[in-house]
Amino acid sequence: MDSVGKVTYITYSGIPHLGHVTWVSLLKLIAKTRVISYKEVLIKLPTNEIIIAEGLRPTLISMSLKPLNKCIVAIALSPSILNKKAHMLYSRADVIIAVSEMVRQLFNPEKIVVVHPRPPDLEHLIKLNVDDKKPWICYSGPLIPIKGIHIIPEVVKHITRSANNVKMIVMGAGDTMSLRRKSKELGVEDKIVIAGPLPRPKVINTLRHCSIYMQPSLFDAFSIAVAEAMALANVPIITKNVGSKDLVEKLDRSLIVSYDSEAIAQIILTILSPKNTQELGKNAREIVARELSLKNTARKLTEVLERCLKHAY
Repeated sequence: MDSVGKVTYITYSGIPHLGHVTWVSLLKLIAKTRVISYKEVLIKLPTNEIIIAEGLRPTLISMSLKPLNKCIVAIALSPSILNKKAHMLYSRADVIIAVSEMVRQLFNPEKIVVVHPRPPDLEHLIKLNVDDKKPWICYSGPLIPIKGIHIIPEVVKHITRSANNVKMIVMGAGDTMSLRRKSKELGVEDKIVIAGPLPRPKVINTLRHCSIYMQPSLFDAFSIAVAEAMALANVPIITKNVGSKDLVEKLDRSLIVSYDSEAIAQIILTILSPKNTQELGKNAREIVARELSLKNTARKLTEVLERCLKHAY
């Protein structure tokens, strides 16, 4: 696509979101692409380019560049899109990248291209040995309210009434004290390992041994952690407001549940046997490898750029 010209990808810090690292690598193969932070915009002023903005502040500053450039692309990925003013800001973009079908439904469909985030090392993850699975349920991510993590001790309480050999492993930075306190109140502190923040290699190694991955978010535009877990043959159990249900529904729609501790526990107990988790985990791996392939991602990014060129001319 020689006619694309230049692309400037603007982020908060100058580093793309983990799930977008591959996007940038592919964009560099398609067009002359640079990555800058929103603070560098006035110094490295882009003109006559395609601007791709990742996040609220980069999108805000990108709007001021509209008269100087071909097209503004906003990536709608954070909970901020639920805010009325933020939603209006994203809607002003010429093209919007929605990171899931759930996000797509929040905007004008004529402006939308759905591009799923992907683990940057996906090809490596799907080749790792995952034969040594344990009766572990895992969570990996920020320990913040919107991730729904405060429901975890309740889920474990319900599960251990029927399956006493299960362990819940929680990985991530945030409010570990509240989680520990609630676990103790419910008498399940010996069933929940609150590991705190771990280096990525340790997270990946832990997920290799997990059988089930739980994402109980109140809202998650996508959740790269679900894709990573599926790549490591975890069976994903997610709530209905998690955008990666685009992947999970191709595995089994019953794995997508309401935000309710009993409902989550019940589906976990239903699939907990090694035979079930092995088969579902194998299928999960195949689905994420296919749906998030480099070919599919490159095709979607090309569609974004083509939409921009149509807008510009």
